[in-house]
Amino acid sequence: MRAIDLYCGVGGWSLGLKLSGVRVVAGIDLSTSALETYRKNLGDHVRRADMRTLCYTSLPKKIDVVVGSPPCTQFSYSNRGGSGDLNDGIVDLQAFLSVVDHIQPKFWVMENVPRVAKIFESELLPGGKLEEYSHLVDSVHVVDLAEFGLPQRRRRCIVGKFPDELLFNYREETPTRAMKDVINSFKSQYYDDEMFGARVYSDELSDHDIEDSLTDEEVRLNLEAKTRHPVYNGMRFPDSLDRPARTLTATCTKVSRESIVIDDERTFGSFRRLTLRERASLQGFPGDFQFFAPSYAAKIRLIGNALPPLFSYYVGCALRGVSTGRLRHPWQRKRISLSPQRAPNTKPRLAQHRMSSKRRFRAVIPGFRFNSGMRLQMSNTFVCGQPKWIVDFHYGSPKDIRTIGLEEHSLNVLITDRRAEEELVKLNLSGAE
Repeated sequence: MRAIDLYCGVGGWSLGLKLSGVRVVAGIDLSTSALETYRKNLGDHVRRADMRTLCYTSLPKKIDVVVGSPPCTQFSYSNRGGSGDLNDGIVDLQAFLSVVDHIQPKFWVMENVPRVAKIFESELLPGGKLEEYSHLVDSVHVVDLAEFGLPQRRRRCIVGKFPDELLFNYREETPTRAMKDVINSFKSQYYDDEMFGARVYSDELSDHDIEDSLTDEEVRLNLEAKTRHPVYNGMRFPDSLDRPARTLTATCTKVSRESIVIDDERTFGSFRRLTLRERASLQGFPGDFQFFAPSYAAKIRLIGNALPPLFSYYVGCALRGVSTGRLRHPWQRKRISLSPQRAPNTKPRLAQHRMSSKRRFRAVIPGFRFNSGMRLQMSNTFVCGQPKWIVDFHYGSPKDIRTIGLEEHSLNVLITDRRAEEELVKLNLSGAE
């Protein structure tokens, strides 16, 4: 069975398919770092090309399977709160489907963020931007890859023509893994890779430099973003190790709602971010898979954008018609050789112990956050280099937030008069009914 991998990235699709017995004969991507990583781990059958202008005559012949993950940036809610350019994102979906239509493979599978499922359902209809490809699509699903043994809650849209029922039956055969299964596996002199049945000695691991603990200010800002966000519900801080990790993204600043922060066992009461190697393991990559990129942030991007090869392995098994009774997991199969070259370690930036005096600030005033995102919020701006503090009253649903600016006199009344707070609570309760 021969396959090609479109928008291949570092090779998450290709690695899993190769482990399952599907031969990937070509990979195509535009990122030079992703292609270098793919080439050094999986071979030279990969090339740089823009999928939007791809010449079909350059594609291999006799292809049975087409897989790939078009860019999700325009569709992701992590991008400007979901305000990306959907029309631009759809161009990549069209480019992928056009190749499928040209090749007419026996099977094809596309992966993307959950939002793409609704885009397919609407744009495949008459008059939609994907209408001309409606004859290609057999199924559209949203699945959580944690159900396939990934130690991460990662909901993904899976679209295509493939044995979906067989694939989903594999979920009953896979173990549930928590984040602690990955974190704890790095604590001895070697890393035991449970997902792929391998042992890598600690001094042979790349990209496992544990950075400095978060500063007190970074901890405070994380607490504010995660547990007291102005709009969204609170989340746990630090992240729980007793369940699959939250979804890894392609960015990971030290201070953000999306960043995964865990206890730093080196010092009681301190916290840290995940290492690159821990992130790669949570994404279902073997411990000896090497990532080649010029910076720490670039490697985070490569890892976060990848399709977990643990999942693509099970897709490959389904494509080959492996029954649940004959299913062998990755750790039960023969290992494959990856990059003989260890990737250079890329260090995270040193901790910034002093925050800029010109940084922007936004926080809910303590005691003035009510239900449904209703709140008094303080923020700052700078006029001719001098800070100006602003207090606004926000109310409404997350998709229809309305704002009233408060003058200094009104603010003093609200802060000093407890009856004003009681009226706000009554107003919010009546508005929620």
